[in-house]
Amino acid sequence: FPTSAGEAALNGNFTPLPTGADLVTYWRGRLPSGELATLEVLLAAQGCEVAREDIDRATSYQRSSRDAYLSRLKARGLVEFVARGRVRANGDLFS
Repeated sequence: FPTSAGEAALNGNFTPLPTGADLVTYWRGRLPSGELATLEVLLAAQGCEVAREDIDRATSYQRSSRDAYLSRLKARGLVEFVARGRVRANGDLFS
């Protein structure tokens, strides 16, 4: 969420993102196919950690592509890197 000063700088042109299931719907309509397929694997795990290799098997992506998609999803705040080789969807997507 933006600060008060940030909202003022936007001159009223700010709409907060939805939450929970609506947030998932929001991103499903906006993510490129590779990022979306990667996120769907993590959403199916319902917040549990997933090994990167399991994402590879589920999507048939190469390691370099998978890592690029995960980095982009992390930059958007949609995934969390929780341990070496393990990742999960951000808990905000389930609340």
